[in-house]
Order: sequence, then C-alpha cells, then structure tokens
Amino acid sequence: MLIPICQIHRAENTLEEGVMTLENLANFRAASGDVDHQNIVQWILDRNGLNIIHRLPLELLQIIFHFVLFSSSGRRRPQYIAKLSVLRSVSSLWRVAIQRMPSLWTQLSSTDHLDFVSEALDNSSQHPLRLKFVGKAQPKEQESSTFLEKTFSHLHRWEYVAIQDPSDDMIEKYFTTPAPSLKSLTICTRIPWVTDRPSPLDALFGGELDGLEELRALLWKEIDWMGFQCRRLRTMEIGGYSMLDMDDLFRILGENPDLEVLILHFITFRPYSKDTQEHNPTILCKVTQFALRCVAELLEQNDDTQRWDVPVIRILRRIRIPSCAAFALEVIKSSNSTVKSEEIFFHIPHPVDIFTRADGQASSKPVPVVQLSFCERALQCRAFGSLKSLSRYNVTLQNISRRDLTGWILHEFNPDKWAETKLDIHVQYLLDEDHPGIDYLFKLQDWNSVVELDVSGVRNAAVPLGLGLVQRLESPQTTPTGIMNGPFLGLRALRLSHYAVTGKEVLQMVRERFYRITNRPGKISRKSKSDATGGGLTIILGDGMNNFTDSIIREIGVSPGVKQVQTIDSDDLNLPPWQNGSAASSESDWSPPPPSSTHGTDEEPEPEPEMGFGMELD
Repeated sequence: MLIPICQIHRAENTLEEGVMTLENLANFRAASGDVDHQNIVQWILDRNGLNIIHRLPLELLQIIFHFVLFSSSGRRRPQYIAKLSVLRSVSSLWRVAIQRMPSLWTQLSSTDHLDFVSEALDNSSQHPLRLKFVGKAQPKEQESSTFLEKTFSHLHRWEYVAIQDPSDDMIEKYFTTPAPSLKSLTICTRIPWVTDRPSPLDALFGGELDGLEELRALLWKEIDWMGFQCRRLRTMEIGGYSMLDMDDLFRILGENPDLEVLILHFITFRPYSKDTQEHNPTILCKVTQFALRCVAELLEQNDDTQRWDVPVIRILRRIRIPSCAAFALEVIKSSNSTVKSEEIFFHIPHPVDIFTRADGQASSKPVPVVQLSFCERALQCRAFGSLKSLSRYNVTLQNISRRDLTGWILHEFNPDKWAETKLDIHVQYLLDEDHPGIDYLFKLQDWNSVVELDVSGVRNAAVPLGLGLVQRLESPQTTPTGIMNGPFLGLRALRLSHYAVTGKEVLQMVRERFYRITNRPGKISRKSKSDATGGGLTIILGDGMNNFTDSIIREIGVSPGVKQVQTIDSDDLNLPPWQNGSAASSESDWSPPPPSSTHGTDEEPEPEPEMGFGMELD
C-alpha cells in the first residue's frame, strides 16, 4: 500500500515538533534545577550567616587562622596541612576566605604533596615564600626535584629558604641564581661535604647574600668565611664547623651591629699562640639571645707542641652583650688546660643580670625556677622564667671540682643577691664513689629558696653513699645571732633514689623534722616557719627504694608535716619540661634537623630540632 507524500511530510513535522517539545522540557527542567540549586545555596548561606562565627570580621578570622596554623615566631605548626584542611571544611564562607588569604599559603616543604604545593603557589599570589627543601643524605647522580621545579619559577618571591642535603647538581641547577628578596638562609648537611667546586656559600644564589638578615650554617663544609660579606644580619648560627678562624668570626660580628641572636656550637677553632694580639671588646648592643656550646681550639706552645684549650674565655673576653636576656654556655675544661676555674667563672654573665633584663621585657614577673644538677665533676645550671617556660639561663660546666662548682653557685644564687626576686631552687645531687659525701650539698642548707632535693646514688656502690643525710635533715642548728634554724626550711619535695636508708629512718626524720624544727613554737624564725609549713613535704621514693613496707609508707604519709608519699620508678616518671631536659614549644619541624634526625611528613611531623636555643620567651 502506498502512503501519500503529504502524510509523510505531516509525520516528519510532527516528529520535529515532538523533539523540540522534549528539548524545551529539558531546558525548562535544567533552568528550574539551576534556580532551585541557587535558591537552596542562597538559603544555606543565609542560614549559616545567622551563626555568630560566620559574622566575624574578616580581619579577626585571619588572626584566628594564623594562630591555629603558625607559631608566635611565624613558622608553621605541626599538622599544618591537616589543620588547614579542617578549617576549610567548616563552611563555604571559611573555604573562600582562606583561599583569599595569601599569607596562609606561603610556607612550603618538599615533603608536602605536590597538589598542595601547586595550589599554595596559586593562592599565595605575590606574597614572599618560605621554602624548605630536604634532600637525601646520599643523593643519586643527576637527581631532580619536582618541588624545586615548581617553586623555581617563583624565585623572585623566595624570602626564607632552608636547604638540607642538596646534591651538587641540585645546587648548580636551583640554588646558584640570585634571589633578590632572600632574607633568611638555613643550610645543613648530614654528611661531610666533598666537592671540587667553589665554596658552597660563595656558589649559593650567585654569592649575592648582602641582603641576608638570618644565616644558619649547620655542618655545612668548605665555607670561606674570610670572603663572607654581610652587614644586615640579625640572626647568625654556626654549628659543626672545623678550623674556624676566630678573627674571621669577630670581623663578621663587628660588621653586623644589628645582630640579635648569636649561636655557636660544635666548633673547633684554628690553633693560636699565646702571642696572639689582644683586641678591644666587640660590643653587641642588640644581642638578646646568645649560645656558646661545645667549642674547642688548639693552643700552640713555645716548644712547638699543641694542647687543647678553652676558647670560651677568649670569646667572652672579646664580646660584650649588655642586652642579653637568654644565655646558654657549655664549658668543657680539658685535663691539661692551664685555665683556672676562677677565670672561667669571672667571664660568665651573672644570672641575676640576665633575669633583670628579661623581666624588663616581660609583661609579668613569675617566680623564677632554678635547677641545679650536680653529677661527678660537672654542673648543669638552668634557670627558667616559670615551670612551663624555656630556659633563660643555661650553663653547663664540666671537669671542674665540685668544691669550685658549689662556690660559684653560692655566689650567683645567694638569696641576698636576688633580693627583689623570690627563687624556687630544685637541686639534683648525684652521689658516686668519687663523691660519696653530702657536705657540699649542705652548703645550701640555709637557703629557704631550695624547694626540692633529689639525692641519687648509684647501683652496687663499693662505698657508703650520702651517710648522715636523713640525720642532718632532722637536726636543728643555732645561727650566730642565736636564732634556732634548720636545714632547707623551704623544702616541699624530697626524692631519694638508690640511697641506703631504711623506712624507719625516713619515718624518724620526718617526725623529728616536724617536732624539733618546723613546728617548734618560739624557736624558729617566723619567716622560715611560714615557708616550711606551706603545704607540707612530699616524699618521693625512686629507683632502688622499693624495699619500704606498705605499713611504713602509710606511717610516713600520715605523719605531721608530710603532704604525701610517692613511689615512682624512672620509667613511670612524668617530669615537667624543665626536669627532663626538654622544653615545651609550639615550634614546628620547619628548620632542618640535626644530623641524627630522620625526616617525617606533614602527617607525622619531625620534632623541632634544638638549633641553638630555638626558644620562645612568650
């Protein structure tokens, strides 16, 4: 059957109309969906806008974000990327705000994910960059870095750069072109530098380092300090360097009057002779943080022999730091050194002066905490603004007799010298076969500022250690003015470890001490009595003191004047930062770690290295 042509045309027109109708319906549906989506989004935004936190001014939000992501020194905190992701996920408003804050995206590490690096480079706009590159200790030939490839195009924005373990090829490819905005440079390597090329410091950034304000060179070899020219330094740290010429060092110090932080550690200076010319002191008026640790040098004698000497004296003799508020020093006196202990003590700044300057810069004045640790022929003296702060004064003296060390302590921390400041002094005193007695410890017995005694012996000692300790703690004395007094009347804690004393002797000591000394009316000076009875005495039984019976421990605990008894093994100790040798810090893993450290990622950050102080005095 044949179909008329007219019917075919009508059918085609109908089909086209149907297709057009479907397309119109689809467009309508899409447009309707877009409108609904926009309405929903606008409704959510309006609803979120009712939340107080979303009505905060942008400036205040920026302050909050910076506090969460960066420490007080400006370096990014651990888990920086994770915290940034959490902040962005709070709401679309925060996500947009964070993306439009370039200052939040300026600190990048080669351990960061490359997608994050790309996003940060875009979001940071033209803000200055802080970059950290961590290479491999044993790099392969012609090693490349995608991180450096991405960031090299932004060389004009490099302001703070930290480089660790770069290969020669990487230095030549990425770090020889001048960076016009460079202000801070940290260079570190974990292996001795072996290269036939020019001195790395001269090669870095074309040798154009005149604009540096901060330089940290750690274990970086082949530096030609003689040719180093820079006059804007505010921070200088040199560590792990051999045969440094002291004259070159003092030339650099003299050319940088704005220097604020000076850290020298693990340095061997070039040999010198006693005929070396004397110099006028270099006055570093703006230095507030100074550290000098583990330095040595050879003294050339008239008979053409050499012996190790203590360069600390020559260094401290040649500089003056009148504004220093954070001081660290380590002196290891060699066995054949002719330097006398008195001469070393003479050149060490007085702790009371350091604290006076620091208190002048602080808004509040908490009670300073002093930790004195006696061990063999060594003393570590650390003084803190408070229990939770970092040390302001850290002096370690080794190979000096305990008699001389005690004399220095008596002079520097005498309460009369700190008349305007009350101290809390914690004493750790190690007894060994060479130092079995407690006479030097009791040179401090008249100081009410001693609030904690930690007396420790050694296992299996061949001679008795600390004989008479508990007996002397319970015995009153009469002062030359006729006032009855007692030893360590300000004592709040007594810790004993590996000390040969029975529980009954400790029980008798606390009872006698209370009845004969701290609670005897009319016989003890009023000030001493009020100090001694404030809170009671805590007895801490450490390692080797687990032979006390439970009944004896209970009797000691309920004795008058005793606050509590604790039995603690060394593995269970939960020491405060000042006591376990570390200091609480909000610093991140930004700076390169020392040679023995491993490198983590943002998800598992490496601990902050002790690059000199690394200190915050907040």
